[in-house]
Amino acid sequence: MRHIMLDLETMSSNSDAAVASIGAVAFDPITGELGKTYHTAVMLSCQEDKRHFSGKTIMWWLEQSDAARKAIANNPVTPELAIKNFNLFFAEVGGKYLWSHATFDAVVFRSFCECFGFKGAWHYRDARDIRTISALAHDMQYVPSKKDESLVEHNALDDAIEQAKYVSEMYQFIRDKHGKQ
Repeated sequence: MRHIMLDLETMSSNSDAAVASIGAVAFDPITGELGKTYHTAVMLSCQEDKRHFSGKTIMWWLEQSDAARKAIANNPVTPELAIKNFNLFFAEVGGKYLWSHATFDAVVFRSFCECFGFKGAWHYRDARDIRTISALAHDMQYVPSKKDESLVEHNALDDAIEQAKYVSEMYQFIRDKHGKQ
């Protein structure tokens, strides 16, 4: 599976935001099949003088579910280990295309990697944007399926899984609609 969906939970909406957790899932947008996953919480204390924290975002986190807050606090690892392990995951599954909200998650993650002396595992030309495919599908009268209520909102892995399902559904919708014309 060459497509990887990335989701980050952060402590700011800036491009240099502190990263609280990283979630990713390999997927095939043609079949909708989900593959191997990656999820880790990241030590925020290691980012205090290097990444941006927003009081508004921290207050927002205090209003989120216990499950979402626990996901960013459970067994955090150093930023360096989180990035190294993500890059290993990306290579292990044969990743090529990095899907995300490309104007946020991909930008923040690339900045995060560079801040801690790493390169992102993907080539910048291989970033894919959820919002673009969503706009195309909705212009073609796509109606999304109901969200999977078993997934925890604002858990990076669960959000990545939900987004991979969403992209796959839209990808298939566009292919089917295009094939009928």
